[in-house]
Amino acid sequence: MARLRSFLYATKIIGAGEGGAIFSDSAEIIAQIRDWREYDEKEDLHPRLNAKMTDLEAALALARLANFPTQIRQRQMVYQKYHSLLGPNLVIPRLEYRSKANYYRCLAMLPGKSAEEVLALAATHQITIRRPVFKPLHLYDYRHPLPKTELAWNNQISLPIFASITDHEINVVVEFLKTILADE
Repeated sequence: MARLRSFLYATKIIGAGEGGAIFSDSAEIIAQIRDWREYDEKEDLHPRLNAKMTDLEAALALARLANFPTQIRQRQMVYQKYHSLLGPNLVIPRLEYRSKANYYRCLAMLPGKSAEEVLALAATHQITIRRPVFKPLHLYDYRHPLPKTELAWNNQISLPIFASITDHEINVVVEFLKTILADE
């Protein structure tokens, strides 16, 4: 079975530039993917991309992959700090210690505040807080509203979480969020 995972972008856990990886036990699928990823010197005009990974990106990905378990543990510690410092103020999903989460995101629901409002205030304080996704997929096709998804998207933020974030940076985010939530 082929699976595509985009895990090499700079903000991903194994940041190595752009792209992803495909794992398959099907020689046919692998041959098709290899055909799609390079457009030069082909005899036909099938749509293709110039999507080859450079040697530098591959070396970076391999180095990051070797450090993957440490990255996950560091992200887990950051998540736990957010949860312990903000848990009463924000609704942060609790993950069990033994869960298989990769801690790619630390999502939080905002009681009484909109994500848009918090993002605007954070930007004025030079704090990077994002939405979990740019826009829910169903909003590209307005024929099928999903009110609960829209409610979550309008009231949910993604806190900065990466292995090298410092305690000071975490505290800046926490104090900012406590301040704006206290303004209610």
